[in-house]
Amino acid sequence: MNNKHPVIKALPRPDFKGGLMFWCPFCQEWHRHGRGEGHRVAHCSNPESPFKETGYVLKLIPKQMRRKLVKSLKESLSE
Repeated sequence: MNNKHPVIKALPRPDFKGGLMFWCPFCQEWHRHGRGEGHRVAHCSNPESPFKETGYVLKLIPKQMRRKLVKSLKESLSE
């Protein structure tokens, strides 16, 4: 948490340079945002999502961690 705002690890958007996105566990869908890290207003469609009240802070997952994540997903999908 960051001053009452949850910190969300985000991925770069493939459709918008500099944009960020993350899988919302409350809505079970991708939330897409504009450029850069920082506080965002929630795009939640689930009225019970705690993000609706506080929003969240987006932090880009570092490139090395993203590579490991992709490798792990590919290995899981090929099993």
